[in-house]
Amino acid sequence: SSHFGSALACFLPPSSCSDAGTSGSASMADAAAATEVEEKKEKKVQEDQDEKMDDAQESGEREKDAAADARPKIKAQSCELNMADSTLNVMPTTNGKFLMPLTDGAFQYLLAGSRATVGLKAGRYMF
Repeated sequence: SSHFGSALACFLPPSSCSDAGTSGSASMADAAAATEVEEKKEKKVQEDQDEKMDDAQESGEREKDAAADARPKIKAQSCELNMADSTLNVMPTTNGKFLMPLTDGAFQYLLAGSRATVGLKAGRYMF
């Protein structure tokens, strides 16, 4: 028997191939059982999600708010763009709070970026 026998078991009738003494019908039964277990798991996960959504809708809200963040906040003035650590094709605008890339000539094909003076390690953020 070739090593392709088990792969062909999925496509051929059980009587036409076998792999090292295991019948194709046994492997097909195992595959069917595994598929059934996966379907049950997916159904349970979907039911749990539906139950959570129903609980949230009953309270009048689709999503629950995250817990309040008690960590100290930084001052807005302390976060700036570090122009000494930026690419050469970046121009600061609006008092250094926004960046504008140069697009003349072939500059449009270059990546423009800059680092900030403050970094985030954890928590909620958006960029």
